[in-house]
Amino acid sequence: KTACPEARHLTLPDELSSIKAVVTGRADACFTTQAVASYLMQQHGYSAQLYCAEVMLGSPDTANLRMAVRDDWPLLQSALNKAIASLSPGEITALRMNWFSPTPLTSDDLHEQHYWRRLAIMAGILVLLVALILLVDRLVGNRLLFGLASLRSRLVGGAFLLIVLAALVVATLTGLRRLEKDARSQAGALLHSKLLAADNALLAWVAEERAKVMQRALLPPELIAAVERLTSNLYQGTSHSPHADQAILRAYFQEQSNTHGNFEFFLIGADRLTVVAANEKDINHQSLFAMHWPELLTRALAGNPVVAPPIVSLPASAGDGATRATESVLIYTAAPIYSYGGKVLAVLALASPHESTYLPTFKSFNSLLKTSETYAFDRAGRLLTESRFNHTLEQAGLLLPGQSSVMHLRLADPGGNLAGDFQPGSPPAAWPLTLMATEATSGRAGLNVNGYRDYRGVRVLGSWAWNADLNLGLATEIDEEEALASFRQNRATLLGM
Repeated sequence: KTACPEARHLTLPDELSSIKAVVTGRADACFTTQAVASYLMQQHGYSAQLYCAEVMLGSPDTANLRMAVRDDWPLLQSALNKAIASLSPGEITALRMNWFSPTPLTSDDLHEQHYWRRLAIMAGILVLLVALILLVDRLVGNRLLFGLASLRSRLVGGAFLLIVLAALVVATLTGLRRLEKDARSQAGALLHSKLLAADNALLAWVAEERAKVMQRALLPPELIAAVERLTSNLYQGTSHSPHADQAILRAYFQEQSNTHGNFEFFLIGADRLTVVAANEKDINHQSLFAMHWPELLTRALAGNPVVAPPIVSLPASAGDGATRATESVLIYTAAPIYSYGGKVLAVLALASPHESTYLPTFKSFNSLLKTSETYAFDRAGRLLTESRFNHTLEQAGLLLPGQSSVMHLRLADPGGNLAGDFQPGSPPAAWPLTLMATEATSGRAGLNVNGYRDYRGVRVLGSWAWNADLNLGLATEIDEEEALASFRQNRATLLGM
């Protein structure tokens, strides 16, 4: 009422009535429990027509569902609590999506959901044709056009047949326009559903990575003391030395890296310089994380775990990149290291190869359809996930043979289809961002089912959003040709009739 005072409220008896009101156009939106709404949408076939998203109203705890256990069954209560506590954030998100989210559409939905509508339209056109011909035949004395005796009768019969033909053409074109609109709408629902699923999966991965780095920043007492001595220079009058403390911390984190995954580690002080690292050459220098994402380092120094978008590490770059022989793309996670008094002593930053992070999650979203692609990108429009069309990009000269598209491809519109015979008249640096990338990097979410060119120059339909917290965008696109394949097949059938 406060945000939209002009909105008119419609009270209905139950959740299903509210959903039907949105489907029929009586209402623009309805508020209900997300789990109930998702279930009813699936049961009644509304999943492709409606978008279901969670809105926080009042206390966020009201959205949390719970299990009830009899008070005389304490063992079951204990077992359930232990099982729930063992779930990772990613597993919890997967369960919520499986039970409480609309079922994502698949390629079959782009074809099968139009079947009965196509059949009804075709049957209606046939019935109309037969009825109009019978009407003409009756009006002219049960004789067909060429059997009419007089010129007047022939003119009347011809006029009616022209009317029949015009009516058939109008009905066919109207039906085709409706079918195309429905096909684009169904594709839009598919894209939006996949985008929401990818966003939830990415958020789950981020939550899990934050939890991991926070866990690794919890150090034993003797190591916390070593970090405090290093960051505060508390060595005068003690038997400790900076070199010895660095060696102890380096050995500890190297063991953690060998045990829990191949990551590089950096302890960063309040002055933003590295105090401990795997390579001694990186000490007293800024790491790539500190140089590329100073605002995220500020958040980590303030006590918040963070996950940074990918960073390209060049072989000859300063800081930690100086130890690499080849170019690599790294994902940094960071968390504060606290003293026993609750003071932030330093930030632990972990760098992992991007191939071992969120990329497998995105690959799973690109397996349902032949040309659909879900990907992430940064504020400059650079791709943060691997393109499924690297071969096309290599042939067009946008990538070197075998080169990763992550951080090397700008989402720019070449002006024509690079997979065809189109030859751009300007270098890639001069190409404008695609319509999707322009909107998303400006902070505007959107859904386009009318079609636009993607970074290959191919016409696609797409849905996109910008995540301000992670400072990256997400998009899901499908080639227009595949999205409208069912419609075009149906159009050929109708025109053939």
